[in-house]
Amino acid sequence: MKKAFVFLAVLFLSFVNAQDKSEKTFKESPLVLKINVVEIFGTLTTPNNLTKRVPVALIISGSGPTDRDGNNPMMKNNSLKMLSEALAKNGIATLRYDK
Repeated sequence: MKKAFVFLAVLFLSFVNAQDKSEKTFKESPLVLKINVVEIFGTLTTPNNLTKRVPVALIISGSGPTDRDGNNPMMKNNSLKMLSEALAKNGIATLRYDK
């Protein structure tokens, strides 16, 4: 039993230590779209190496009180922010906004 506990502890710590510690390969910029009297707040995430044109994906949060990062009052998970960062690391810019 003791050996199993030590094995599981070492296994857990190896996963914790294996997290990605590389530098950011993307840039996040706040964005405000002014349409008549309404302002829409969002975030533009782009790859760092913008030497050429890149595709842009528009990320629209789901129904309910979900913000641009994918969070709502019941649960904070940053799912849309993580999606945006992953796309930027693969050369795709994203625009996500608050509803």
